[in-house]
Amino acid sequence: MSAARRLGLATLAALVIASSSTARVSASCAFQTIVDQILRADVIAAGAVTAVDLGGNQITFRPAVIYKGALESGATKVRTGPVTGSGGLTFVHTSVDYQADAGIVHTLYLRRESNGFATDSCSGSHPGQVSGAEIAALGAGRAVDSGGGPLIQLWDQLGAFPVLGYLALLLIIVLILLVLRSRRRPPVTPLSGAPA
Repeated sequence: MSAARRLGLATLAALVIASSSTARVSASCAFQTIVDQILRADVIAAGAVTAVDLGGNQITFRPAVIYKGALESGATKVRTGPVTGSGGLTFVHTSVDYQADAGIVHTLYLRRESNGFATDSCSGSHPGQVSGAEIAALGAGRAVDSGGGPLIQLWDQLGAFPVLGYLALLLIIVLILLVLRSRRRPPVTPLSGAPA
């Protein structure tokens, strides 16, 4: 077995182990009314999630309408999962982590933290625009320039992957090129100088 093939199999095994060893910590939300959720939030805004970081514990959010509090225009990083001691990549998830997909409008109920904002599935955050009950309680809100557009969303998505993600992608590309190169070796013929 060639060294490139062994390295490729080792990389694949490491990725399988890392993805299958994610932990899910159980928790649940206590019953709360929409008024409780509004009072607890520092900021309530509707806008687009433009990127989900590797590990899924942080999103990039671009608000379009702010209903409560203040956010700067443009991209806002929002923690959606547990805090890691190292501040790095984590695959630990809880049942109250807020799940969001890039490119979809969400209404987020945000709590201010020392290094930004956080939300979870108990806060009131949800996919889609605000509901009629939320508009009745919060009013029409105020529009803000989110700096959206396809190039901005691509920029946010590129920024969502830490250096580790780029290195892993580079390793995969190199392995693919090595495998393709090993399969393109020309046949040995008497004309190419090989002994007959």
